[in-house]
Parts: sequence; structure tokens; C-alpha cells
Amino acid sequence: MPAASIRARYIRILREHVEHPNESHLVEAAELGREMVHHEIPPEDIAELHSEAMEQLPAIQNSSFQELTRRVCEPLTELLIAYSMAFREQLENVKRAHEEHVLLRAKFLHQDKLASVGLLASGMAHEIGNPLSAIAAICDNQLRKTPEPAIAEKFQKIRLQVNRMTKIIRQLVTFARPGQSGPQATPINEVLEEALAMARLSRDANNVHVVLDLAADLPPALVAADQLAQVFLNLFLNAFDAMKDKPGELCVRTGRKSDGWLFASIKDNGCGIAPESMKKLFMPFFTTKEIGMGTGLGLHVSYGIVRDHGGEIRVESTPGEGTAFIVELPLDIRKA
Repeated sequence: MPAASIRARYIRILREHVEHPNESHLVEAAELGREMVHHEIPPEDIAELHSEAMEQLPAIQNSSFQELTRRVCEPLTELLIAYSMAFREQLENVKRAHEEHVLLRAKFLHQDKLASVGLLASGMAHEIGNPLSAIAAICDNQLRKTPEPAIAEKFQKIRLQVNRMTKIIRQLVTFARPGQSGPQATPINEVLEEALAMARLSRDANNVHVVLDLAADLPPALVAADQLAQVFLNLFLNAFDAMKDKPGELCVRTGRKSDGWLFASIKDNGCGIAPESMKKLFMPFFTTKEIGMGTGLGLHVSYGIVRDHGGEIRVESTPGEGTAFIVELPLDIRKA
């Protein structure tokens, strides 16, 4: 049974409304319905409470049966409507809290994995970097000594590959290191090119022709470079995945808009995105990839990073023709 105070209030509301119908009784009945949800009173107790209140009603003279029925039912109806709405709201809150908990846990695990990658990258830089430095020194020494052009050419090729491996390790360490303390003036074109290089290491991109159209006069933007690199890396990986089944073309453009903002566009000619998926692209855990190929967090995290920088991220897509993601950022997030 409901608590004694709730029980007494409903009995009073019903009695007063039957004797002297008033809108205030219905308002109070609705408030009582919401309180009953808060106190976790089950629906079956409402029926029992109403029956008890009916037994305590005084005799009413000079009123038709139909009128009395209306007066008896009105408070109960208002209470049940308010109870149902409050119960539904409570369920929505529980569902939302659960989803937020799951999302936060997934983000935590994601960050934990990134931290592990950072430790691995640092170890690789030390363990692989030292032998590479030794090989580079030997090549340089032999290039100075050897008089034979054919032998010198071979050492030059070795030196070139050593430089390439050193650059790859440096990029890996850059992406895996802990985030900056805050936004800094950052050349967006450099962040894009570094993210593109990392994406090409992670995916088989031999079938993709990359077209770079980067504005040379683009001023630095006040951003957290490591966070923005994560956004671009996610977009590049998605683009390469979309073009994995055919020769593709990836167009990367940057520029400055008339309103002073800058933009970075990443456009592929891959499979495109179905119209029914467009509205759900940035939702957590939504993915159009095969099971096990995506977490559904990449675009959601990217969207949050761009919004935190005061910017916007848009998508344009035609199924079968390709997709373009456009990241727009203010030059100074403090003015956004």
C-alpha cells in the first residue's frame, strides 16, 4: 500500500472533488501521480487505493449517476496520466544514463588502448631507432669512402630507406604521445599531411590516387593538434575503407571561407553512404562497416572534438559515387 500521507491525500482529493468539483483537485491528483512514481509505488496499489477511497465517500444527494461517475473518475484519470508520463520519463532517464555509462566506458577503454600504443611506440622508437642510426652512420661513412658509383648508389638506396623508416617511427610517436595541455597555433596543412601518412600506413592504399589541394596561405589555427590529427586520421581511414574494392581517388583540400573560418575537405569516390544512415552517422556505436571492422566511435569522437573547438563537421554523400567530409574551424576558438 502507498505511504500513509499519499493514501490520506488521495482519499481527501477524491472526497472533495465528488462533493465540490474543482480544477485544483485534478491538478493535485496529477502531482500525486508523479510523487507515486518517485516513491516507486506500483500501479496495482493505485487500484487498491482508489477502491479504499471509494468506500469512504459520503452520500451525495441531488446528483445523477452519470455525474457522480464523472466526478469519481476525473481525479483517478489525471493521476494515472501523470503517473504514466512520469514513469516513462523515469525510464528514459535510466536508459540515457545507461547509454552514457556505456559510452564513457568505451571511451575510457579507447584512451587506455591509445596509452598502450604510446608506450609501445616509445619502446619501438628506442629499440629500432638505435640500430637505424647505426645503419645510417655506416652508409654515410661508406658513401664518403667508396669510389665506385654502382656501390655508392646501393648505399644511397639503403640510406633512403633508413630515412623513410625513421620518419615512420617519428610519426607513430607523434600520434601516440599524450595530448597537449591546450590549443596552440597549428598549421592545419601539416596536421592533414601527417594524418594522411599514418592512414596510408594503416591501410592498403596502393589503389588510391591522392590529390592534394592545400592552400599555401592558410594561417595557423588555434587548435589541439593531436586531437585534430585524430579527427583527420578517422576520416582518412573511413575514406580508404570506402574505396577498398576499386581503384579510388582521394581529394584533400584546404582553404579559407569568406567569413574568416578555414575548412578541410576529405572527399573519396568510394561506395557512398545510404540516405537512411546519414542522420545516424555521428551517433555512438553506429557503424556501416562489417561486424568486427569498426567500433562506431570514430565519427562520434571526431564530431565531439570538432564541436569542442567551436567548429562544424558536415558530410555530403551519394551512394555509389562517394562521400565528402568537410571540417570547418574558426581561426581562433576563443572567438567562436
